[in-house]
Amino acid sequence: MSANENTLNHKIDFAIIIEVNNANPNGDPLNGNRPRTDFAGNGEITDVCLKRKIRDRLQEAGETIFVQSDEKKRMA
Repeated sequence: MSANENTLNHKIDFAIIIEVNNANPNGDPLNGNRPRTDFAGNGEITDVCLKRKIRDRLQEAGETIFVQSDEKKRMA
């Protein structure tokens, strides 16, 4: 399989709806690691957090990931 067969030819957009009770899916380090919320009090998860979660799961499945968290680099 050539490298071009693994490359995406177009952008992929997606939306995720997650329900979380009594948990903190994406803490804000600049606010005492409290959950991120909008003005209405609804929880928010940043795009960076979602990308990190996807990368971590792919790496756990044996895929090679270019952008690794510091924790994952130490484990390699």
